[in-house]
Amino acid sequence: EMIASIENGYYLMKAERIQSPAEYPLFALTLGYEITHGRLGKGLRETVISGETADILRNVSMMSQDIRWLSGEWRGLPVGMAAPAIKCRVLLGGK
Repeated sequence: EMIASIENGYYLMKAERIQSPAEYPLFALTLGYEITHGRLGKGLRETVISGETADILRNVSMMSQDIRWLSGEWRGLPVGMAAPAIKCRVLLGGK
């Protein structure tokens, strides 16, 4: 439903947190797709999502009811967390 509701946008599936000089959250996008007229299009790679966390959360307009488990590593230790999919506005690649 979220993808179908987007005229022009992006489906961002995998991002890795990196530290920015200004201490704002900054994520390197490793997997995503363009959305045009509610359909997935060309793949995206090598771009950045940035902005203040509070601003991103204020712009959430939809949230999924399912939760996807994410896993990774923090300082050499395995970690996991869960998150729903969200529809929001973010700063992508400085535009």
